[in-house]
Amino acid sequence: MAGFFAFLVYERNQVQAQEPAGLGQTASAGALIRYDFSFAEPVYHHELGNNEIGALKSDGQSSEDGRISGLTLADFILDSSYQLDYDHSWFSSKYFLWLEQVTVHFAYKSLVVYVTRDYDEGTCAYQVTLSHENDHVAIHRRLYLKYQQILRQALEKNPAFSDHDHAVTAASYEEGKAKLDEEISSVLDPIFQQFRQEVADEQGQLDTYQNYVTLHNQCSSW
Repeated sequence: MAGFFAFLVYERNQVQAQEPAGLGQTASAGALIRYDFSFAEPVYHHELGNNEIGALKSDGQSSEDGRISGLTLADFILDSSYQLDYDHSWFSSKYFLWLEQVTVHFAYKSLVVYVTRDYDEGTCAYQVTLSHENDHVAIHRRLYLKYQQILRQALEKNPAFSDHDHAVTAASYEEGKAKLDEEISSVLDPIFQQFRQEVADEQGQLDTYQNYVTLHNQCSSW
């Protein structure tokens, strides 16, 4: 009954990108900060057997007896995009670039929960397995809400992003753009990494041998 998470990371080089509708945003003295936050509600499946669920698990996942009876798969996006503007001085051969808008994409695309068909719905084994997988979902939901706030606080308090009055100077457009990429990465990447690590740690704490033994002991027929 292992929980598994997967994530997709897209390139951070979208200039003048089309933004999704319905984004939250924060006005600041510099670039406009927008938030693409969403959390997919879990979808439950009961049509696969133990071996079929086991085939979905990632390397390193385990169960108490080598047979997977439940699994939670999460697909989330940790990403950012931005819009920039620039001036070019032909006299000095310099480019001046700044951020107009930064969008943070932090979204759960899907949460899929599998409980083996080998347990009839309503039985003790089924209910205990389902409850365990819902504990995995609860971890994802709680950390999603936690890191929403962490991201907001980091961006709203961060004065590092270059704006029109504090543009980066570069010998080429590409060099200036790389500097803007680094500005955003320096703020967001540590938070994204912290999120990944905390998700992995908490899911791992739930999937211990002792916890599996405790779960099995809840059902006399298991």
